[in-house]
Amino acid sequence: MSRHETTVLTHHVTGDTVAYLAPGFDVQRTLKVQLDGDEPASLVHPFMRLFEQRKVVPEVRVRGRFRSSDDLPPDHATDLEQLFGKSVVTEWDQINRLTHYQYVHRGPYNLDHREDTYRHTEEADVDIRNGEYPTVFLKDFRPDDEAGHAIEFVLTFFVARPV
Repeated sequence: MSRHETTVLTHHVTGDTVAYLAPGFDVQRTLKVQLDGDEPASLVHPFMRLFEQRKVVPEVRVRGRFRSSDDLPPDHATDLEQLFGKSVVTEWDQINRLTHYQYVHRGPYNLDHREDTYRHTEEADVDIRNGEYPTVFLKDFRPDDEAGHAIEFVLTFFVARPV
């Protein structure tokens, strides 16, 4: 596996590769507790009850840089150029592809990051101890075109609840 294939976003339904999110990236996982304001400050509710009530929201944030294919190692550049069907793929081409998938296809998405996979829709297939997670939905996408030659981005996904 090449370095650029360590973090890949694919569309769950179509199977299309949406974006190579490596190298030059950071992946952070968080669990957010969303409270209504009715709960006591001491959080009397057990953690699992909060999770079952959908008050615990797992998120994955990917922060990194899109680079033009002419600034990438040959194997990464070749994969991008084949994916886009042209000889040079710009940073904005990659941002526009991600935006297109969000507008047209929405989610869910599969996110593969090293040994962790976010691709399951059935509860029986989820095995968090072994890095098998539910699919993800894009919650927030923030490209920063002020970053210079490489365009920095932040993607925030919420992890789906399998049925």
